[in-house]
Amino acid sequence: SGQRFSDESGRMPRLYQMQAVDFFFREMSKAPAGRRTLRFELAGGTGKTFIIASIIARDLQVEPEGRHVVFVPWRDLARQTEHEFKLLQIATQILGDGCVNLDPKV
Repeated sequence: SGQRFSDESGRMPRLYQMQAVDFFFREMSKAPAGRRTLRFELAGGTGKTFIIASIIARDLQVEPEGRHVVFVPWRDLARQTEHEFKLLQIATQILGDGCVNLDPKV
């Protein structure tokens, strides 16, 4: 298993997770404007939520005022995503599921 307890979230990404994040930024930098679609396929339990949180955290280092939208199909996955994002100190807001109090800062 990967190293743990060395970053603010309490975990270090595994090698393949770091490679996925690097791949994302490398490929997106090559994509022409307006054609920025990239698909990841990973097995269950490989840390896809952590990978997307890492991508967003890295992007926010460059664009601190940037905003990102992540769509998930299930309520439990929305909560898992929110938890992972908070571990990386990414402000989150779940929309839907009866949410009526929106935080304009998120």
